[in-house]
Amino acid sequence: MEIIYHDWNENDSPFLEELIDIFEENDVMVACPYIDRKILSFLISRANNVKIVSDVVAWLESCSTKERVKTIEFINALGERLHHCPKLHAKVFFNESKSLIGSANLTNSGMLRNIEMSVVLDNSEKLDELRQWFKKLWDITEPLDYDNMNEINNWEKRVAKDKEVKQKNKLNITKDNSPIISGYIPTKLRKYKKQLSESDEEVLSRIKKVIDLFPSLEWFNEFLDIWEYILEYFDIQVDDQRITLSVPKAKDKLAMTVGQRYVATGFTRGEIALIMPINPDINEEDKSSIIKQERFTNNGKLVCKLYYFKTNSPKKLFKRYKTQILNLIKHELERTEVSGYKRYHEDILYHIAIDRIKRIDLLKD
Repeated sequence: MEIIYHDWNENDSPFLEELIDIFEENDVMVACPYIDRKILSFLISRANNVKIVSDVVAWLESCSTKERVKTIEFINALGERLHHCPKLHAKVFFNESKSLIGSANLTNSGMLRNIEMSVVLDNSEKLDELRQWFKKLWDITEPLDYDNMNEINNWEKRVAKDKEVKQKNKLNITKDNSPIISGYIPTKLRKYKKQLSESDEEVLSRIKKVIDLFPSLEWFNEFLDIWEYILEYFDIQVDDQRITLSVPKAKDKLAMTVGQRYVATGFTRGEIALIMPINPDINEEDKSSIIKQERFTNNGKLVCKLYYFKTNSPKKLFKRYKTQILNLIKHELERTEVSGYKRYHEDILYHIAIDRIKRIDLLKD
């Protein structure tokens, strides 16, 4: 028996590392109420076969409206490999030779953010007990009948209506009709590199050199958390023409641009530049950390500013002014069709911002 835990100061996940080993070319049994479809999809791609028991209703209720419809498609793709068990609270993952049992759900929070504890068991007698327990659970549960779940049907209709409205407004919304379960998310950067073109290799090398210049990996990771939040909040897809994620030639920053305006840029010297209102509500402590301001105008009229802050925690700073920043980003997205800096956009930056597994690989290399 081995006890593992997540140190909240670390950027990697001991739970995910153990799960990769459990799933790798094995038949795997899973009992878990809350699941991130991207993480589960990644693990399934490595396994021979899976059986999953989850509280599907609780799982879906934990999803955002935008994420829920994708999760429903994912659940439908799982078919009979997933059984619904109301009030399930167990978090158990095991194959023929090893199990992981503990407090962590199969979510970004459980794997990467929360303070969690798990136990790895390889005792054959205990594994036999687990198999018997899971078999009983599997036998008394069954796949969910989605046609009779009014709430799920309502969710699908509401999200579909939202998408229709956005399309009428000619916003760049990308539909994802492919079964996500077949998606591949690499676990090691060397495997990821094999899929990159030569130009992408050069971009990746440039990004890694910039990362090394940031105050710390923790600072860099917090900054990417801000990008992840913005991209998820506005449902920005990798091919959205309104937004640019780039490594400018100076190689001293990572920049997010919407239209013609920088909205969230992280500097290797420990500064972050955020789009802010003309007269933002900034507390006294943060005022002392302002390095400079830049003016954004429209037809000669001042419309907003770019504030440069020196900070030890970019994520905490962003959180304090999140509402003001998001309102301005929303305005820029609504008035933009194509970013003026789009030729500098790097897809790799989008993927490491939005996909925590790829980001972990990058940070560990």
